[in-house]
Amino acid sequence: MEVHHHSHHPKKWKEYVSEFFMLFMAVFAGFLAESYLEYRAERHKEHDYLVGLVTDLKLDSTDMSYKMKNMEELVDTGMSVSKVLTKNNFSKEDVYQIYRNTIFLETKDCFLQFANGTIDQLRNAGGFRLIQNKEINEKIKDYMLDQGRLSNQTELFRIEWTNSKHQKLNLLHTYVFYTKGETFQDLKFILNEPILDEFKKSTGSYFLSNDRKDFLRYTNSIVSQIGYLKVYKIMTKLQQQKATALIQLIQKEINH
Repeated sequence: MEVHHHSHHPKKWKEYVSEFFMLFMAVFAGFLAESYLEYRAERHKEHDYLVGLVTDLKLDSTDMSYKMKNMEELVDTGMSVSKVLTKNNFSKEDVYQIYRNTIFLETKDCFLQFANGTIDQLRNAGGFRLIQNKEINEKIKDYMLDQGRLSNQTELFRIEWTNSKHQKLNLLHTYVFYTKGETFQDLKFILNEPILDEFKKSTGSYFLSNDRKDFLRYTNSIVSQIGYLKVYKIMTKLQQQKATALIQLIQKEINH
């Protein structure tokens, strides 16, 4: 049986170059495809972060509007009741006003609560690097910085608010109120005037103390609380303006 031997010719260098070039292009194309997919994934994440930020900032702005309205009411009420507390003698209507206004000072919510879900994700997951717009990046960080300042002011106000509450407990009866309303928004504290009048008949006074110094101490505490609250309101207004500007900037970027 005859055996046929196949002859193998050695490859020319051009063939090696051609094969190398084709292999290189295949690897390079794969690298480009992978890079593009990674780029698209990061852009999707960036988009999700920006959309989440807009949602959170709108919640912040709504909360700040509501709390600033409460702050304004608290300042007006505090100034009104402090004038009455400094009187030498109280009429029955003065007494009722003191009780109604002081319970209002304690039950009106003005403590800010920020929706920081997206900001926390950016901070914890290193997401800031995904936001390509440097102006947005800087404004977010500036917004976070002022959140810290507002948090400090919140604590300063809370200290004065707590001190004022303690002063009130040493001076006024708390048993003379009842609540009305089924939801937090509708909840009201109503002064039970007949019960307060009964305290007056049985003890000879509408108050736990008749020492004028106790009334002046309570007045000082309220006025101090109002001072911190005025600064708190100014800072909150500036923060709301930053939230509005940041929302507009982000929406422009999203729609670009």
